[in-house]
Amino acid sequence: VDDVETTNLVGETYVSESIEKKGYLLKKEPENKNHIYQDETQEIIYEYERLKFNIITKVEGGEGNIKGDETVFYGDNSTEGNIVIKPNKGYQVSHIIVNGEEKSIEECKNGCILNNFIEVYEDKEIIVIFEALPNNPETSSIITITSVIGLTVLSTGAYILVKKYKPSIKKI
Repeated sequence: VDDVETTNLVGETYVSESIEKKGYLLKKEPENKNHIYQDETQEIIYEYERLKFNIITKVEGGEGNIKGDETVFYGDNSTEGNIVIKPNKGYQVSHIIVNGEEKSIEECKNGCILNNFIEVYEDKEIIVIFEALPNNPETSSIITITSVIGLTVLSTGAYILVKKYKPSIKKI
C-alpha cells in the first residue's frame, strides 16, 4: 500500500485513517488515531496483508488424477505448468469445470497441463470428470454381455410369440 503524506502547521491536530485498497486487507491499525503535527516527520503505521486466493483441484470419480493446488496472491498469475490432468488407462477426460463454467477439453482428452490463470482475483475450483474410452476392455465387455443377453431374451420372446399366435390353416 502506498504511503500517504499530509502537511499542515505545527501544533495542528489531525486524525489518521486507514485506506481501502483493492486486493489488500487491513490487519492492524494504531491504537491512537489522533495526532499533532510536529517539526519532524511522523510515522503512523497501518498494517495490510495482500489477499490470497486458493486454486483447488478435484476429481469426480476415481478414473484419473489432477494435481496443482496452490495459493496465489491477488492479481498475480498462477504457476505455469502446475495443473496436471492425467486419466487412468482406458479413460479420457470428459469435462473440465472451473468455478461452475465448463471449459473446452479438445486438447486435454488424453491428459494435459492446463494453462495458468492470469491475474487471479478469486478462488478457483477445478473439477475434472473422466469417462471410459469406447474401446476400453473393462467397460466394453459389460456392454457386450448385456447385448448378448438382450438378444437372447428378445429372440426367445419373438419365438414364443410366433409359436403362440401362429394361425392354424385347415383344408376343406
